Amino acid sequence: MAKYLLDHRFCQSVKAPEKNAAIYFDNHPKAPIGFALKVTPAGSKKWIICYYTEGKERRMTLDKGFPAWGPQRARKEATDLKTLVISGADLLAEREADKKAKADAKSAQKAKADLTLGALMLAYVDQLKSLNKNSHRDVEWSVRKHIERAKPTIWNTP
Repeated sequence: MAKYLLDHRFCQSVKAPEKNAAIYFDNHPKAPIGFALKVTPAGSKKWIICYYTEGKERRMTLDKGFPAWGPQRARKEATDLKTLVISGADLLAEREADKKAKADAKSAQKAKADLTLGALMLAYVDQLKSLNKNSHRDVEWSVRKHIERAKPTIWNTP
């Protein structure tokens, strides 16, 4: 594994690879082990930190890439993250858990929005349509006029 001195000049001049992403590990004396610059074929340059947890190698992308964070700032962030890893944290697992919690909260909010009087009334109209009842048009018109437009608060009531 080759190591490079990741300074501003190197980061700016490194070219995008043709196929797979290239990873350049840092040889700076203050760089934590596993700190690197990942360059994608699209030309994006991202700071990463590689670490092991439970016998598996993990690669975590830092919040900002190059040039938003220069090498010095990225090294500092990587050192802070590496300290957390040494203390037993699995950063990727925590990040994934946060994403899952946000997605669950969003789906719960959507589900709550689907459980309103308006949603129930439209489901009733859909049921009438599926039974080929001609009255579904009159029921839908009446529901939309007298509840949805006239009483939006009631329409959105869970």
